[in-house]
Amino acid sequence: MAEETESMTEGKTDRMIGTEIEIKLGSETGADIDDHMSDTTEERENPAGRPKRKKLLFRVGLMITGVFILLIMLLGFLLVHNSESAFFEGQREALKQGLKQVQAVTKADTCFDWYSEIWEKYPEELKNEFEPDAFTFALKYDRYLDLTLSEEDLENLRKEPVETQITIAKYRTQSLAGRIMTSVALSGDGVYLIDFRKERSGQVYLTFPYEDQPSEHMGEEFSELIVDEDLADQIRSTRVEEEDVYFISRQMADENYYIGYAPIYSHEEARFAVVMIHDWTEFHDDQVRNMLWMLASMVVVLGIGGALLLLFISTATVGPVKRLRYGVRRYTKDKDSGTLREDMAAVNRQDEFGELAGDITEMAEEIDRYMNENVRLAGEREAAAAELQIATRVQQEQLPSEYPESPYFTMQAFIRPAKEVGGDFYDFFMPDENHLVILVSDVSDKGMDAAFFMAISKAMIKASAMKSLDPVEIITEAEDMLRENNPTGMFVTTWIGVIDLPTGHVEACNAGHDYPAVRKKDRYVVEKTPHGPAVSFLPGVKHEGYGFDLEPGERIFLYTDGVVEALREEGERFGVSRLEETLNKAPADATDEELIRYTRDAVDAFAGESPQFDDMTMLSFSYRGGN
Repeated sequence: MAEETESMTEGKTDRMIGTEIEIKLGSETGADIDDHMSDTTEERENPAGRPKRKKLLFRVGLMITGVFILLIMLLGFLLVHNSESAFFEGQREALKQGLKQVQAVTKADTCFDWYSEIWEKYPEELKNEFEPDAFTFALKYDRYLDLTLSEEDLENLRKEPVETQITIAKYRTQSLAGRIMTSVALSGDGVYLIDFRKERSGQVYLTFPYEDQPSEHMGEEFSELIVDEDLADQIRSTRVEEEDVYFISRQMADENYYIGYAPIYSHEEARFAVVMIHDWTEFHDDQVRNMLWMLASMVVVLGIGGALLLLFISTATVGPVKRLRYGVRRYTKDKDSGTLREDMAAVNRQDEFGELAGDITEMAEEIDRYMNENVRLAGEREAAAAELQIATRVQQEQLPSEYPESPYFTMQAFIRPAKEVGGDFYDFFMPDENHLVILVSDVSDKGMDAAFFMAISKAMIKASAMKSLDPVEIITEAEDMLRENNPTGMFVTTWIGVIDLPTGHVEACNAGHDYPAVRKKDRYVVEKTPHGPAVSFLPGVKHEGYGFDLEPGERIFLYTDGVVEALREEGERFGVSRLEETLNKAPADATDEELIRYTRDAVDAFAGESPQFDDMTMLSFSYRGGN
């Protein structure tokens, strides 16, 4: 027959003997302290075959070096970041002022709308040099060369021949370029007036600086100067009353440029944009060189400071540590706390090292006292451990070792005590060929006393069952016998059932125990049945019995409160309802052994890492039916 009974010795009792302290620091030779404090031999550096350790000063040096490296990296980052931020802020302000001045120049020129028309229609003609005599032309058309023209003059100018308009446009463009050049002389390395309309986006009209004239590149495409389409849309969407300035910093090949954009309005819309470009590659290279020099200077300064700090640490800490180590090693060899006190007194310091020396002395004296006491208690502890092992073995031997072979039923039981010895037990036996007695009990305590009371209770219940097949009479007679030898007032809860195997009729008595789960019509139900007091809890109070019938395939599942009272970390109990749910979720064709394993795993999963506080016992009985 298959048997599943977990060992009752799962885990070992805490011996409560403390921790035996053994200091293994190696051995020293020689009496002179200076010889012991020198690190000139392999034995001093590696006593008792112990692997070498890194020196304290070496560790501190590594730590300081690491801190210095982090500081240097942080300072270098801050230097570069702050320098670039300051530079960019200055460039932004310079370009912003230049861009605003160009906006002001174009806005003040009343002919700018007319310029944009001529530039768009005759870009190639405007690129040619001026041919007529300047003085003669100025005398003839001087009314069109004023900075501000009236609406009438502009209307008359548009009526002039195309050649005249182109010539006047050249003069006025030169004048406009001069005013722009004055406003942007120090603002950028390159300034361009570019068409930003979608259909002409990227066409250049004016360029600064220039070799011959500002319109020498008029009509050419400078697409590489146009930023992404989102920025172009943003510029085109501005209105006359807005004078927003836009900036972008980007790198072309190996050169770095800072570019500013501002909308220029014509015919009440932002048709153009003035673009200023500043090359800061040379500044960037100078900045890198200056940063490297500053970092090198900081490395030298921090290196000198670190060396001085290490020297101070060596003098102030490493020396006293060596003296402390020497005293501890000699105590390890001699086990003489008096000698250790003298060695610790040599650390004559009015600081933490002096306090540590005193603490080491007190610790050694306490160790001596503890070791002596530990030797005295060792014999007692070993004797107690031997008695506990005997009790565990006796309790295991009290449980049935084999299951009866019968065509009427199958059965499996499981027990897991919370300690080496517990108070739960189960039993089953056949007083004759047609009857089976099953019971599960839980003693009111745990440990050694509960184990002995369990053995006595089990023996008396079985002795009573051999005389009668009435569960009430069995419990009552066992209680009468226990009452005579129960000075501690312990009691035991018990569910006992006497099963008539040919008929399936069950007579039961519940003495303060958990209600069994009975499977009827393929479903487990924990039903409240007549229930009396625990055995020896209220001597003299009558116990009650009840009966029920089992059909082939029906089951009885018995358990102790260690199952339903299992706790998880939040304090929630497994509970009877969860037990019913677990049993009904188990496979219908599961064997008794599989059903117990399924239930046990569910309880363990519910409890998680929470410790088991109570014994856990389960018994599954399956009725097959008569022949």
